[in-house]
Amino acid sequence: MYIMLGDRGDGEIMIIWINGTFGVGKTTAAKGLQNRIPESVIFDPESVGQLLREQIPSTRMYGDFQDEPLWRELTRMLLEQSDQSGERTMIVPMTVTNPVYFDEIVGELRRRGTSSIMFH
Repeated sequence: MYIMLGDRGDGEIMIIWINGTFGVGKTTAAKGLQNRIPESVIFDPESVGQLLREQIPSTRMYGDFQDEPLWRELTRMLLEQSDQSGERTMIVPMTVTNPVYFDEIVGELRRRGTSSIMFH
């Protein structure tokens, strides 16, 4: 499944979120899209998780970085900042299985005005 946040038709940023089961080929699909969409970039929320693992003491870090509220907030904030810059298409290959977490990121982006979401 992928979720597309935006295609405003006015040249502004689009965020394409590729969400699917582990090992299904999200990163491969993201790289294929990147090759086809000029000036697009892959944004990998796992790098945000790795940063938190390195910077937050292990006593505070959850087993799965997605359980860390700061991961969800930073991921949303970084995507939102990219959306506000209007410079390029962001492709996000990331599995988020918890619907509450998904809503905290994607739902909140929509509530804050990052265009409509289409499910395919």
